[in-house]
Amino acid sequence: MRVHARACTHFAPSGLRRALPGFPRRNNRRHTSHTPSWVACAWGDPVDFHAASIASSSECAKGLTEVAVDAPTDIVDGFCASGQYVQMKVNPEDEKVAYLAIASAPASSPLKFVIKPGDNTAGEICALNAGDSVQISAAMGKGFQPEETAKAAKDLIFVCTGTGAAPVASLIDSSLPSKPYGVSGKVTVYFGAASPEAMPFVDRFESWKANGIDVVCAFSQADSGTAPAGASRALWSSRVQAALGEDEENVDTSPGATAVVLCGQREMSDDVKAQWSAWGGADDVFLSNF
Repeated sequence: MRVHARACTHFAPSGLRRALPGFPRRNNRRHTSHTPSWVACAWGDPVDFHAASIASSSECAKGLTEVAVDAPTDIVDGFCASGQYVQMKVNPEDEKVAYLAIASAPASSPLKFVIKPGDNTAGEICALNAGDSVQISAAMGKGFQPEETAKAAKDLIFVCTGTGAAPVASLIDSSLPSKPYGVSGKVTVYFGAASPEAMPFVDRFESWKANGIDVVCAFSQADSGTAPAGASRALWSSRVQAALGEDEENVDTSPGATAVVLCGQREMSDDVKAQWSAWGGADDVFLSNF
């Protein structure tokens, strides 16, 4: 894995699956300090795409494909915060793009993505083979925000589902052997998927556990089974927000004690926020990447 020096520039945050009004665009000029220079686009300006190639593509869980992309050094350097994402398409003339959160550690190459194939641009990307060309934008978004909330907390909770676990894995893996954001207390990942076979990143759970990170799995379409190695427990026929709901006695909702990172479907995020409010927790504890 190649790791480049970081040059971090933040972009305006936005959702991963909706049209974005304007994008930061790469400026090819560099300052004398060799720090990349960026300019903001006006409303409706096009995104700059860059030629890249597929390094590898393989199934990483049932219905999910891990795609690794060899991107230009400037694109890799510009990925500076877990939670950022890119736009990607197969051909320069394609109008439709896929919005993909980056699963690898910031400033590392190749860039990795966990993608759910479909009859769309994401499916076209998953069908490519090693060596095939692809078009990729610079990294977008600010990552998980506000960072100050997490850095000031004692405990940290992640709640994620499916491909939403990609930026969570990026953050955790790039923090090891320390805990994300340098928190001193408990770190718990509530991870939801349809079944154990459909859950990505299970090969990392034991490493996370060894570094003090607890993983609780929730499987919505499996009524029994064995928890993945490294996970502390699993809930069956259950959604991930229900797994968090069962842990009220173990969650510190006092002001400033716990930060909660949400990455998944809006319904999940809304349910978690409602549960937190019902526990008497404040509404300023949440981080998201959109």
